[in-house]
This record gives sequence, C-alpha cells and structure tokens, in this order.
Amino acid sequence: MWQNIFKAETYKQIKVSDKDLTTPDPVNQFVYMEMIQIKELLAKVNDHITSISKVLQGQAMLTPAIQAIATELLKGSLPAIWEKLWDGPSNPSSWIR
Repeated sequence: MWQNIFKAETYKQIKVSDKDLTTPDPVNQFVYMEMIQIKELLAKVNDHITSISKVLQGQAMLTPAIQAIATELLKGSLPAIWEKLWDGPSNPSSWIR
C-alpha cells in the first residue's frame, strides 16, 4: 500500500534551492520551508516502512525501534517517533479556521 502512495520519482523531483529560501515573498519562503520539512518526514516514514517490509520478508533483523513502530501501526496508532517529527499542533484542524 505504501508503494502506491509514496512515489519515489515524484519525491525526487521536489527540489528546494537556496534561492527559493531567500525569495522576498514571505509566503513563498514559508511554502518552501514546509516542502523541506515534508521531504524529511516522508524520507523517515519511507525508511521505517521499508525496514518493516524487509523484516517481514526475512531480509533484515527486527530491532526494538522497528518493532515499536510496527506495533503502533498494527494498533491503528500513529507511531510516536513520527508524531515527534510533526512541527505543529497536535490537532492540525485548529490551524484551519
């Protein structure tokens, strides 16, 4: 399922240059900084999902960290390590008013 959502080709096309970050428009700066943040978040999630997949296929050893992430996902919860990567309110809908 994750491979259907996360398209590596699209992910690699998202690029933010130093020039983008120094644009005089503060809204554009904000958007570019958010793009960097989401790329880092997606990379981390992809690494974890890939690690879980490798464990399930017998290609990697199960570590306590991977076990904790997989257990939280199986419970239908957001892994705590992913939640720590989120830079915003615990309830994102509070930003939309």
